Amino acid sequence: MTESVKRHLPIIVVVSLVGIVTGYFALMRVYASAPSMDVDTFSTWLFGIPCVVIFICSTIIVLTAHEINRQLYVVVVAISMVAGFLSVFLTSFWLSDSTVSSLLLANSAEGTEIKPLLEQPITVLRDIAAFFVLPTIGCILGAWIGSRLHPMTSESLSKKKSKKKNR
Repeated sequence: MTESVKRHLPIIVVVSLVGIVTGYFALMRVYASAPSMDVDTFSTWLFGIPCVVIFICSTIIVLTAHEINRQLYVVVVAISMVAGFLSVFLTSFWLSDSTVSSLLLANSAEGTEIKPLLEQPITVLRDIAAFFVLPTIGCILGAWIGSRLHPMTSESLSKKKSKKKNR
């Protein structure tokens, strides 16, 4: 791990933990509101909340960095993927719960079905794509905003500068 990522690790951990806890409480709020939701609304919230949290956290992590590099990006995306899939597993258990399913189906249109999330390959691919693309966009946005707020360097720029100094 590069020195810049090691120095930035406390911020990465704090932002990630705050994001995970916030996302968990938001998902629990949706879970508690299941009696008043239909299946589509419930599923949309279950997918949307982790996506928003992942995007915001990745943006903040890179925004607060003073040096951006490939390792920082890999760490942010890895944390986002793990947190996103934890939310997928948690919510898939909720959708397989007969009590929640019956409440959701009572508010849904006739003929609506609830399929287990992990048995829908298209949905799993959508989640993988979202949990990879959203932190990438967040990293780009965070780097762009951060470069305007405070001096930032990239790994390649710092290498070029050190080569020029050695000449």
